[in-house]
Amino acid sequence: MRSIHTLAVAAAGLMLAVSAPARADDAKQKCPVSGHEFTATAKSPSVLVNGQKITFCCADCPAAFRSNPEKYVADGGKCPVAGSKAQVSRSSRIVINNNLYYTCCAGCPEQLKGNPAQFVKALPDPVSGKTFTPKSDSPREEINGQIYLFADASTKAAFDKNKTTYVKEYK
Repeated sequence: MRSIHTLAVAAAGLMLAVSAPARADDAKQKCPVSGHEFTATAKSPSVLVNGQKITFCCADCPAAFRSNPEKYVADGGKCPVAGSKAQVSRSSRIVINNNLYYTCCAGCPEQLKGNPAQFVKALPDPVSGKTFTPKSDSPREEINGQIYLFADASTKAAFDKNKTTYVKEYK
């Protein structure tokens, strides 16, 4: 009986090993900037667009993306304020913690800017990278129209010491 169980476990392990390469192929993506197909890893550069992750093939592509994001974003997803289809345009774009949020109409950008915590449920802290739940009283800073919210006062203090390290300017 024990040998049957051992044989079954070994067979299951073999099946998982054989299927692993197929899962790696499933992770292949097409870089929105270069058009190259690549396998994304945890270290691949990325940006969130209305909460959806866009991953790039190399460290050069995010800068090209930031110079004209609307050229590369085909679908802005749902407006975080109204839940309607977001319009992909510079006038409907809000940058929060170096990620993009597109809104659906003229009234939504000001609402989102006024209280991002009301509409965005999770953000990566711009300093630590750790995901946190923003609150209306989260430490905040605005630089060139881009909003930065922080998990706590210590990460804001680190940000304030060297803003150029953390700010990714969008055009």
